[in-house]
Amino acid sequence: MENIAVFQNLLFKPADTIKQLNTKDYSYKDVFLNVLLISFLLSFAGFVSSIFILNSDLFAALIGLVFTLVIYSILFFVFGLIFSSIFSFIAKLLGGKQSVKVLNLFYLYSTLSIPFTAIIALLIILSLLPLIGSIFGLLNLLVSLVTLYYITILIREVFEISTLKAVAVWLLPVIIFALIIFILIIFLGAALLSLILSAKPPAA
Repeated sequence: MENIAVFQNLLFKPADTIKQLNTKDYSYKDVFLNVLLISFLLSFAGFVSSIFILNSDLFAALIGLVFTLVIYSILFFVFGLIFSSIFSFIAKLLGGKQSVKVLNLFYLYSTLSIPFTAIIALLIILSLLPLIGSIFGLLNLLVSLVTLYYITILIREVFEISTLKAVAVWLLPVIIFALIIFILIIFLGAALLSLILSAKPPAA
């Protein structure tokens, strides 16, 4: 896991910092520590929210914190590995550097995600404030969008491809996933409508 100075440099000098970090190989342990920190930050935001919104007692909130920490860690690790593999495949297909390892890409992505997750977790907590909480909710959305800019830089620097190709690397899976969801919704909607119509009693 990197120190605070690295996270700061990732925000203000992303390209140079990514190049520096991309000079060595990383292990599953390195990746998992990053994932664990990301999961804790989001779980802690949920912990605070459960106390202030749901009025949960401290013990129940702590149980929820541990539970979400475990679930988030597993999900982020699995899906992070899957998406890193997909991004790597597309980037190399578009002429990117062939020697890039999926695990290294996952580590760099998770490292980049830590400062943004910390900001998002803080904004989630601040959004609980009365009257001005909605402002922080909007800022949270803005931070999520800004993250895409940094992901583009990450892919561009790691695979040594153009900015346009770097955008395509993360945009293509999003479009394909959205199309799959759209088709599934149409299919399930049609199946449900057919079921309703078939169950309707015939007119007298």
